[in-house]
Amino acid sequence: MRGPGVAVARQGRRPSEPRSGWISPRTGTIRTRSDAGSSDPRIPAEALSTLGELAHPEREAVGLRHAHHPSPYVRAEVPCLVFERSTWRTPQGAAKDALLMLAADEDPRVRREAGRALAVSSDGGSEFTDALVALLHDPLFEVRKGIAAGIEACGAEARPPVPVTARGVPRAHPA
Repeated sequence: MRGPGVAVARQGRRPSEPRSGWISPRTGTIRTRSDAGSSDPRIPAEALSTLGELAHPEREAVGLRHAHHPSPYVRAEVPCLVFERSTWRTPQGAAKDALLMLAADEDPRVRREAGRALAVSSDGGSEFTDALVALLHDPLFEVRKGIAAGIEACGAEARPPVPVTARGVPRAHPA
């Protein structure tokens, strides 16, 4: 591929080997090497994961386009694209609908990632709360664990530092 785009390299790739996939800057769709003969759904999931780590202006739109992908590997990457943790912006419109839809997905990986995004969202609305409560009652521990990890990450970033005395002893926080 020539021109701009988000390149994705598989782990262990040598610099001389061609990249395994990329996201087209014009269409926002994931392109993979067709000559590799692989239909492995983890390759487009890798591309979405890489995009989720970047501050790309089209990341939400790309995520929304892949919310109905047949592979759970790809759908599990969508919540990190439609909810940008660095801005703590509450998902609105189609992004909110996608998160709620993914929270009810049949695959536990997808539910776990959607729950993690819902848990750290600042939306206090009943739709998000109902979805979180349903996920907290999920029969699979991994789904519930993902929500707890999201809440813990949110709390760790939002928690103010504990003041310390001159001797290095933590002071009690004023209530």
